[in-house]
Amino acid sequence: MGPFASAELLNMVLLSARNNFGARKDEDFPEIILISIPVMSFFADEKRIKSVFKMIKQKINLFERSGVVSFGIACNTAHILTNDIKRSTDLNFVSIIEQSIMLIERMKINKIGLLASPVTIRARLYQDALEKKGLEVLLPNEMQVVLLGKIISDLVAKRNIVNNRKVLLAIANSLETRGAQAVILGCTEFPLAFPSKFDIPVINTIEVLADSLVEKYYSTRNKRHRYLKSC
Repeated sequence: MGPFASAELLNMVLLSARNNFGARKDEDFPEIILISIPVMSFFADEKRIKSVFKMIKQKINLFERSGVVSFGIACNTAHILTNDIKRSTDLNFVSIIEQSIMLIERMKINKIGLLASPVTIRARLYQDALEKKGLEVLLPNEMQVVLLGKIISDLVAKRNIVNNRKVLLAIANSLETRGAQAVILGCTEFPLAFPSKFDIPVINTIEVLADSLVEKYYSTRNKRHRYLKSC
C-alpha cells in the first residue's frame, strides 16, 4: 500500500537483517509474507478508509492462519485505523507511527517538519503524539499539502520521479527555513523520490518500519530457540 512502497519495504527488511543482525546464509533471513493490497486510493479522501479496513482485515486473517509473529503496514495513512486493527487481532501490530515517534524522541530535537498525505495531516497522526512530547511540528502550507497529494498519486505508479523530487525538496527546504531540525517522510511513497542526502536528518518511515519488524522477528526467534534448548 502502495505497491512500490511495499516492494521497498521488502528490500529494506532484507538489508536490515543483513546489516543489523548479520544474516548471510538463506536460513539466516526472516521468513516473510508480503501482501500488496490493491486498495482504493484514500490518502486524500477519508470516506474510503472503512472499505480499506475490510480489505486489511481479510489479509490479517491470512496472517493469523500462516503463523505470522508480527506484521506492519507500509502506509502511514492507513494508521488512522490503528485502533480498529489492534482490536481485530491478537497478532503483534508494529506501528510505523509509534516506531517513528520513538526514533524522533531519541534525536533530542525541538522542531520537526512533516511531509505526509492530506489525510495523515488532517488526522494529526504525528502532530498529537509529538506535541505531547514537547516537540513543535511544522506543517506544509495548504497549497503544499495539495501538491503532496498529487505527488503521492504519481509515486504510487512510480512516475515523474525527477520532477517530484524537486517539489519534495522545495517543500522540505521551506520547512528547514522555518526552523525544522529534521523532516519526517510521513508517507511511504516519498522515499521513492526523496534524495538520500539532505541538509538535516530525514526520518524514512519505510526504513523505520523495516528495522522494527526485523528486530521483533529476531527477538522472538531467539527466545524460541532458547526455549527449545532448555527443553
